[in-house]
Amino acid sequence: MSASTQTGGATAATVPAAQAAGSTSRDDSSESKDAWYDRVFRLYIGKTDELSSMLAFLGSRTAENACPLFRAAHSVLSIGGGTGRTDLPLSVLLEHVKRWTVLEPNALHIQAFEAMAKNYVVRNFEMTTGDPKDQAPHDPAVTDGHRGVQSTLKVKATPRPHARLHFDFQCTAFDPWSPPAGTEYDVALLCHVLYYMPMEATIRRALSLARGVVLLHNTEVGITHIQRQFSRPENRANMYWSADLLRDMSRLGLAKVPHFGLPGHIDVRDLSRDMVSFFLEQQHVDDALFAQVKAAIEATAPSGYLDQETDVFFITREDLARADHARAHSAASGKHTGAH
Repeated sequence: MSASTQTGGATAATVPAAQAAGSTSRDDSSESKDAWYDRVFRLYIGKTDELSSMLAFLGSRTAENACPLFRAAHSVLSIGGGTGRTDLPLSVLLEHVKRWTVLEPNALHIQAFEAMAKNYVVRNFEMTTGDPKDQAPHDPAVTDGHRGVQSTLKVKATPRPHARLHFDFQCTAFDPWSPPAGTEYDVALLCHVLYYMPMEATIRRALSLARGVVLLHNTEVGITHIQRQFSRPENRANMYWSADLLRDMSRLGLAKVPHFGLPGHIDVRDLSRDMVSFFLEQQHVDDALFAQVKAAIEATAPSGYLDQETDVFFITREDLARADHARAHSAASGKHTGAH
């Protein structure tokens, strides 16, 4: 999962690349990149309500109506499943799933996922709705369609063993992994992974293996705004922003697939250098850079909660086939017109 997200608001001077290459908060040059990311990612997930917001939406009638295939799925391919913080509760929500294949190249993440899955208990989910004005300012909630009604996810304390589901863990990236011949999935889950992968090739391959894709990607609200100001130039050049994703979706003819924005917050009241390191996807953060980022975040989020937003897309094989057919027809019509 990436930290690519962002908000408007604060302004700050651009940080020179040389300054951005300072010392890490732990000053541990022996720490591997995977170990660093695992550590700062765990810090981040303890500071955000993103997961609650996402689960509340995916459990809502709006999501079920937008993608019936998702809620009825019997098999899931999770591409970049991480530590399981998303997949495990989602596996409870998708009550018909029997088979869940997890692809994750970070060995520390997949070890954590496996360990958590062994001891995971299912708690019954309860969805409640109410008017947004009746909710606390930072309750995890999501707008249900366009009616101004929000859904909040609650958990009943009735644990039971998670026995119905088989997890298949693969410590590998999506490419070059291949499933056994003839294997097909109902849904492929792409949760915050397209920051690092070619969008079109990934979606096309996912839809060759699954009947539908659920895609989650950060918008320009929150962390991305910070990254745009303070990340190293070489990092910024490789970042795949939500504007890039929307442009590519339109280019592929997928601009009209079901698409929803989920609000969330990050607790930055006690902002640490490790959190800034995660925001910038940068292992080393020196004192000057940390001070500048901290000042910008405080100006952007005076309440101590940084807004963030996640886009959710539902894409089916039929959506892609229709888009490809339309583009082929348009190209053929253009050639025919040109011939005259």
